[in-house]
Amino acid sequence: MNRIFLATVAVCAYFLFLTGCPPTSPPKGGSSPTTGGDHGHDHDAHEEGPHHGHIIELGGGEYHAELVHNDADHEVTVYLLDESLKKPVITKAADLTINVVTDGKAESFKLAAAPQEGETDGASRFSIKDEKLCKLLDGDVKGRMNVTIADKPYTGELAHAHHDHDAHGHAEHEHK
Repeated sequence: MNRIFLATVAVCAYFLFLTGCPPTSPPKGGSSPTTGGDHGHDHDAHEEGPHHGHIIELGGGEYHAELVHNDADHEVTVYLLDESLKKPVITKAADLTINVVTDGKAESFKLAAAPQEGETDGASRFSIKDEKLCKLLDGDVKGRMNVTIADKPYTGELAHAHHDHDAHGHAEHEHK
């Protein structure tokens, strides 16, 4: 009886191990329309956006958010982008929220709309000056980003592992 139990536990542990890591190329279909997930094309986990930031999927890839932080100025900026990561997506939302969990502690940060040049009826850029959030983003952090686009709420998974930001030009990037 004990051997059957141990064999069952071992098989279950093996399958949990196999399913615990995401596939290198996600299968097609099956994600919720308003959360990050598969959308028919693969983004490298460390893919950079047009502003040299970290890409976060929104709406199963319908939209993307690009997270950029400038440690020198303690500024965190999020750019909303289309599916192709090339065109800005304008929303009438006054802010977006980043909720992070580090060392078991949850914190929430609101980034205010910061319209780019020519954006008169909404914004595709959101920004906050917050030294604490910058420091959190320099470490291993998990959390979620929440934003409303076209009156529909979207959530993106934020999983950011520390990497050399200067190699990507983060410390020199201007936010104007």
